[in-house]
Amino acid sequence: MYQIRHLPLLRPLTLFVAVSLIFPYGLVSSAYGQTFTEITSAAVLPIQDGTGAESLVVAEKATDAVALALEGSGEFRVISRRDLKAALSDLGLEPPFMAGQQVRVGEHLRVNKVITGVIHEVKVNSRTGQCRVRLEVKAMDVRLKGILDGAMVELETLPIPGWQGEDVTVANEALRLAAEKAVTEMLRRHVPRGSVLHVDELGTILLSIGLNEGVYDGQQMLVVRPDWNPDLEEVVVRVVGDMQIVQADPRTSKGKALAGSQWPETGDKVYALYTPARVVRQIEHKQHITKSLRKFWALGMLALAGFIGFSTKGTTGPPGADAQIGQEGAGGTPFIRLNVHRGFLPETSQVHAWLFYRGSTLGMLATPDNFVAATFEPRIELWDDTPEAGALMIFEGEFSYLDRTGAEAEGTIEIEVIDPPLVPGDTYCYRVQRIVDPGFVQLPNGGGGGDGDEGEEPAQVRPAGGSLLVEPEEAVGEPSRAVGPVTYFDPAVLVSPTNNNENVDPTDVTFEWTPSDGPDQYQVQVYSDMNLTNLVYRSPELSWTGGSVMTHTVTSTLFAGTTTYWWVVCNRKYGEAQPIARIGGQDRSGWIYSNKWSFTTIDMPPFPPSVAAGDRPSRPSSRSGWWGERGTGFGGSRR
Repeated sequence: MYQIRHLPLLRPLTLFVAVSLIFPYGLVSSAYGQTFTEITSAAVLPIQDGTGAESLVVAEKATDAVALALEGSGEFRVISRRDLKAALSDLGLEPPFMAGQQVRVGEHLRVNKVITGVIHEVKVNSRTGQCRVRLEVKAMDVRLKGILDGAMVELETLPIPGWQGEDVTVANEALRLAAEKAVTEMLRRHVPRGSVLHVDELGTILLSIGLNEGVYDGQQMLVVRPDWNPDLEEVVVRVVGDMQIVQADPRTSKGKALAGSQWPETGDKVYALYTPARVVRQIEHKQHITKSLRKFWALGMLALAGFIGFSTKGTTGPPGADAQIGQEGAGGTPFIRLNVHRGFLPETSQVHAWLFYRGSTLGMLATPDNFVAATFEPRIELWDDTPEAGALMIFEGEFSYLDRTGAEAEGTIEIEVIDPPLVPGDTYCYRVQRIVDPGFVQLPNGGGGGDGDEGEEPAQVRPAGGSLLVEPEEAVGEPSRAVGPVTYFDPAVLVSPTNNNENVDPTDVTFEWTPSDGPDQYQVQVYSDMNLTNLVYRSPELSWTGGSVMTHTVTSTLFAGTTTYWWVVCNRKYGEAQPIARIGGQDRSGWIYSNKWSFTTIDMPPFPPSVAAGDRPSRPSSRSGWWGERGTGFGGSRR
């Protein structure tokens, strides 16, 4: 039973999901002037016939069914067959269509998605009138140039009393039901999306999403890089390439870039590519076999260790971790968060305490001088290092374990530690260590000697102002590798427009702030609400080049007169894992946010009639037909 005489000053642990870039779809206008929001424009390419019958009728019926199902969902506006044929003729393309050709068709028609598919089976039972259909559909995201959505469905219709052999009618109905089911499944499917937190020198990519978001080992991800284009005043997406997940943990995952792809950079966005269900099952089956083999190997090693009298050490691997700066709320005091990974540990072993070390370089060791914190939690995923100097923390505890002879024994832990403060502008690295059931663990470098038998000295670590005493000494496991570096820094300090300023010219606003020690990238963000949810303006990334003051001026008609806006300045350190942040109850990872200030613009005279008329946006035009009336469906039917 553990007794804690003084609780550590730790923040509540809250996991933030890495950040996803949201790509808005355009507004769609009908011929009657009605405005539809959140409608995705799509082109349905001819469905391929994979039944082996080589029937054009089956393929055309399946294509019509998918187009009708997309329109019927209320989420898509499908272009007409006429417009599609014209586009294919202009581009000189014929089926089957490769991925690059699908993107070309989508860009030519100015649609968001290009739908393709394969009809794998259409069979009618000659006795009962039942029809079995197997259909697969995929959706190419034209902007991201990757197939992110899709579905594979199978269905069988009910028997028909008094069946008279009208197979065409039955097949048409089955295709319609299969198409509707496929579209429903595709819309229901959650596409895991996140961001790149870190890329090490060996090319290992750390992502902000993991098992909790549906990521699994072997999954392929699309990597894109959003860049701000000042000429277009919008984010332009560039495809970096594909990567594959090699280790999915609950909160994060690791992967490698696939051949022919560039190495991602910190801040790149990742989207899970569509994987057919049968491929997912194959991957899961392979992982199950691998996991079983590992368990069999581990049990064999444990049996061998027991056979030789527990004389072998080192079968327990060290834990793992990754670190990044974080923040709760705009202007909140930042902290450094460690995502802790269990590492290899026999199922029969138990963790009794976690120890944390902080140093200035990746060459730091788990030594007394670097010992900063401890906790008696058996399972942890997060640990926050806060900037405040911690008070003296004293822990005492006992635990039971099986000694080398198999008899039950008692162990003891005594910990005293003081957490020194974080210094803004300084860079830190971390190591994590466990206290576990002894007998199978590897002693840390510099750990005490002896076998830990009764009567010998316990393992001791004595930092300034504290101590760590563990008996038996083998309970102190091997420390993790050093992770980082992470630069600790404060939010930027706003200067002008001063808070609650009510005399700001909306056509000429100069934002001024004091930069912080450590970060070298800044961005100005302006919102129309105090909760910072409706973004009005976002500056390009601004590099700090020296000096005690930074400024950014906006001269345009972007801001309205007699209107109140809220503004913040964000900062981060280039080349390090992007900060995690939660602002206004939403995940805003990528920056550390300053306090939010408001300003109100003065009233501006209206534009002259001629200028105002000239500034009116013209109605968009498109050959796709989805700006105007719906195109007619295949065979003259409306979709």
